[in-house]
Amino acid sequence: MKHLARTKRYTCSKWICINNEPGHDWSWWQSPPNEPMPLRAGLAAVRQALDREGIRIPLSGPDWTDLPTLEPEKLDFDEFIGAYDLHSYVARFDWMTGTGYPIRDAEERLRRWREWTGARGKPLFLTEVGSMVFGWGGENPGPRSFDAAIKDAELVLRALNLGVDGFNRWSFINRGDLDGQWQMIETWDRERKTLRREVTPAPNSYFVYGLLSRFIAKHSSVLDCQASGGRVGDVPRVFAAALRSPKGEITWAILNDSPRAWTAGLKAKDLGVSGLFKYQVTSEQRDHADLEIRPLARIKNPLARPWMVSA
Repeated sequence: MKHLARTKRYTCSKWICINNEPGHDWSWWQSPPNEPMPLRAGLAAVRQALDREGIRIPLSGPDWTDLPTLEPEKLDFDEFIGAYDLHSYVARFDWMTGTGYPIRDAEERLRRWREWTGARGKPLFLTEVGSMVFGWGGENPGPRSFDAAIKDAELVLRALNLGVDGFNRWSFINRGDLDGQWQMIETWDRERKTLRREVTPAPNSYFVYGLLSRFIAKHSSVLDCQASGGRVGDVPRVFAAALRSPKGEITWAILNDSPRAWTAGLKAKDLGVSGLFKYQVTSEQRDHADLEIRPLARIKNPLARPWMVSA
């Protein structure tokens, strides 16, 4: 860190995470015959070393997976970190069923974590977001499937409304043979085991995540946004979040994960919205790699009439 901050004079390093998913045995430092090292001791040692060098970049931790329940008695390292971060891969929301979704209370877990971190004036990050519930391992295409992308987008919208401060989708550019196909661009020929001559977008992943992230500017504020209707039975299946960029631009992100389309309307108060550009990806476009992020239409006076939200 001293080399990066002092010698290289990089200013882009905002947080430091010293470990990956402690509590599991796939890391050399916690695999037999090594004994798992106490996380508190490691964070304390690094914080003290940084302070001696006058490096004020805060630590982020604990980097636990997979959306663990909040257990305050285990958080004995709070004084050494400036932000909390977690990973999410097998979260299940209220509408999901089946044994492939072991975490059944994802939103409530995030709510409790955000209350804890907010009370301490520290941000909460989801530093690895992805889905293993549609298949994973080897070259399994499940992690980059359309269903996985929609589930992850739902996680982001629901977490934004809870106050989660940042997200990182895993992984943008891996080869597609590391615990499944996670990549957003195709760089590797998995049959010939060699680099491809051309780099192309990966189906589903590139467009869904690109559409979501392109219009959520850094340091945007999350506005109060309430959704009604869009229910299948008693379970909501349409989710929304609203954000204002540092330049004052408003973005509505609306996600419909049900198997049908809905007619939607927008109501806004004190936003001064005179027109919207509509961008959309639908289930009919799943597995398409040639999509482009372009507006489908410019909607004048969008709050005056309903419009369709496709599945």
